[in-house]
Amino acid sequence: TLPFRPVLRAGLTYRVGEATFLRVSYGQGYRFPAIAEKHIRTAAAGLEVYPNPNLKPESGQSAEIGIKQGVRIGNNWKGYADGSIYWMQYSDMMEFTFGQYGNPMIDPLFGLGFKSINIGSTRIRGLDFSVMGEGKVGKVGLMLLAGYTYIDPVSLRWNPAKDTLFQTSTENILKYRYRHIAKFDCEATYKKFSFGVSMRYNSRMENIDKFFEQALPGIKAYRDRFQKGDLVFDTRIIFQLTERTRISLITNNILNREYTSRPADVQPPRNFVFQALLKF
Repeated sequence: TLPFRPVLRAGLTYRVGEATFLRVSYGQGYRFPAIAEKHIRTAAAGLEVYPNPNLKPESGQSAEIGIKQGVRIGNNWKGYADGSIYWMQYSDMMEFTFGQYGNPMIDPLFGLGFKSINIGSTRIRGLDFSVMGEGKVGKVGLMLLAGYTYIDPVSLRWNPAKDTLFQTSTENILKYRYRHIAKFDCEATYKKFSFGVSMRYNSRMENIDKFFEQALPGIKAYRDRFQKGDLVFDTRIIFQLTERTRISLITNNILNREYTSRPADVQPPRNFVFQALLKF
């Protein structure tokens, strides 16, 4: 394999109107396996991670078309809305996959573990939408930010009889992906005080390795209980003492929701952070 490969990337932005911008882009990508993926054996959270000296580089291409629209409402409000659709396609995509890669007679867990392998050709399509605005309501300043992302990640070599043996989904969807992701943040400021609230939403991770549900107690029950995904709220209270000094009280996961970022990785419960910032 050549130690390098040239890639093409191009983009164009066109101003359609006074505050309207249209953009298109196309790019190619190429990734060589990391040294750890090819040659290093290690363990993580009690599971073996095996090397794969036969791992091939992955290559891909992507395209996007989007539009950004500036908005002004009177003299107090301004912002923008941005929307785009995108497409990505990969060859020899690399992904950590669970299986029996070790010696069942001498290795831990009968040789079961994870290894980075080439899963073949894949395609990820989706859309992304975001809005941002800032302004005033009376003497209160407001700042808003919201975004939503949808993805459709599939294998182009889908084999239901084979692929469903080791994964939880009976549909063609790549593992460990969220179809829907949403974020929202709002902050209100009055004189030296600010109060903000943020929201994060991930839909249910539909497809994971069956091993997690079969071998780790509680994983399947948790996934069955939280079918609608994870919705987490954080808050912050800020007091600007001086131009260079401010103190903040940040509350993460204020509703004390039980949630995970991936199977068996439970995130922290409600917690408080006191922060002092001094600019020199």
